[in-house]
Amino acid sequence: MALFVFRSGVPVAVPADYADDKAHQALVARLTQATRYRDALAVLEAHPESLLAADILTGAAWAQRYLNSTALLAHSKARMDRALSKRGLRALLMVLNGTKPRIGRHPERPLSAEDLHTAAAAVMRWREVIAQHWQDRARSAHAILSHAPFKVSRAHARAMRVLLRRPRLRTRDVVLTLVSWETGIPIRRLRRTAQPLADLVYR
Repeated sequence: MALFVFRSGVPVAVPADYADDKAHQALVARLTQATRYRDALAVLEAHPESLLAADILTGAAWAQRYLNSTALLAHSKARMDRALSKRGLRALLMVLNGTKPRIGRHPERPLSAEDLHTAAAAVMRWREVIAQHWQDRARSAHAILSHAPFKVSRAHARAMRVLLRRPRLRTRDVVLTLVSWETGIPIRRLRRTAQPLADLVYR
């Protein structure tokens, strides 16, 4: 009976002589000789499109040891062991599905001290401006932007008018938008910075 594995959701027949493939044998040798769970895990993570899935389905010795170790780690009292088992299970599923891991966004570097100082000063300045115009904010886009130390474009003016008409608008949202325009620092970075600028300024 033919053996099938999935590759990105599509069933693919496994060649009858797959175990004779030298590349496959090299992977099996590494998995068999591995003395640490992390070493075996690294092999699976690096080769999700290999035919190691066929060994898992047929109960190869290395696969049984890997599955048993994953189960033991999952029931460990140590949080690090349980986290490692989750990683191991993800690697196992990637091999069975033949899918590569998705690479997320690389973490951004923290804002420099100079950027933090510039942004904090801008927050304080824009907070005072917004306080002056907050009562009549729906009509104050032009007045607010007249304080801008940067060149105000039509896009800025239009975006500010739309923002000021938003229901349940908070002064913090307007301030951070203006600070972002002035400094070029994305709003998401202003919100996530290790020293929350708005929280330092707002009482």
